[in-house]
Amino acid sequence: PEPNSDYLDVSCGGAHTCAIRDSGEAVCWGHDANDQSSPVPGTYVALDAGGLHTCAVRGDGLGECWGAPWQDMSTPPVDVEFATMGLGENHSCGVTSEGGIVCWGESLDGQCDVPAGQYTQVTAGRKHTCGLTFDERILCWGSNDEGQCDVPD
Repeated sequence: PEPNSDYLDVSCGGAHTCAIRDSGEAVCWGHDANDQSSPVPGTYVALDAGGLHTCAVRGDGLGECWGAPWQDMSTPPVDVEFATMGLGENHSCGVTSEGGIVCWGESLDGQCDVPAGQYTQVTAGRKHTCGLTFDERILCWGSNDEGQCDVPD
């Protein structure tokens, strides 16, 4: 990437980094053994990098993912318009244009079992996911084996 370029978004994954230039082009660098640093050509407005994959919101609102093709985490649902994405190690989530959260990929610990509600943001870890609701509360779901879902009062 060019160090003097203007960027709109940046995210670090397991061993790679991706960004969106002000032109909407996605650029990535770092580890690329699973094509996680090889963006699909297109125009993007938001992105997030996971362990071995990256997902982005295209200019038309649809999701696009690259890397780790052997996992369902790199296959976003079709015909869903997203506002933003949040990727974990083996799962992916996106806030829809209507404020819901849709997750896909591994859910052995319930990290894709989204509680009902309206959200503005989502972020994902290895075995859990958290979302920021419209009324500014944080809800977390999935594994709580280290207290990662116990949101402080």
